[in-house]
Amino acid sequence: MSDTQLQQNVNLAEGSAFDGMEFEAVNVQELNRQAARVLERVKAGETLVVTEYRRPIAALWPWAEGSGEPEPPDI
Repeated sequence: MSDTQLQQNVNLAEGSAFDGMEFEAVNVQELNRQAARVLERVKAGETLVVTEYRRPIAALWPWAEGSGEPEPPDI
């Protein structure tokens, strides 16, 4: 997967906890084809939004080291 395939940015829904924040997106098809590469980016510290038909459906972010709990993006 080239970096240009993940250059789509997503602004999440107005009124949500992430209102106004912008995240890089990966669509479901790319995630299916390139799961290992996408997860390497998340392990490296990136937060990615998974989209389907250009609509956000999930977010991937790194697990907090040593805490045993997920570390959501700063909001």
